[in-house]
Amino acid sequence: MRKESSLPTRGNTDYNPNTNRPIPPSLARRENASKINPAVEFPYLYCVMQETYTTPDVSAYTGYGIAVYQRQGERMDLQFTIPDISTKQGFITGLVDMLNEFEVEYAHLFDVIEDYLYLYL
Repeated sequence: MRKESSLPTRGNTDYNPNTNRPIPPSLARRENASKINPAVEFPYLYCVMQETYTTPDVSAYTGYGIAVYQRQGERMDLQFTIPDISTKQGFITGLVDMLNEFEVEYAHLFDVIEDYLYLYL
């Protein structure tokens, strides 16, 4: 007996109208505090980071990751980085755009990244 696939289809998931890609389930269910109450400013900003890595097998390659900044009044402080998620810049740019658009809280960040990797890789 074959198990049904849980991959999103147009009938069972929301699609981002800008990219025509499915929205990861961890984002589709989340309600954004600043959209409910516009006086609440979202404290995080996600940015694409680029680094060059070397390994014994590959001489050098460019990897892309995510830098997470938190607003502290008028300034932005780097909180942490998640390096070398992918070698595709467009892939990470799409993820970062989605993280900022949906105002993903830090507690949900790794779940969203995991869903995004599952859906698109």
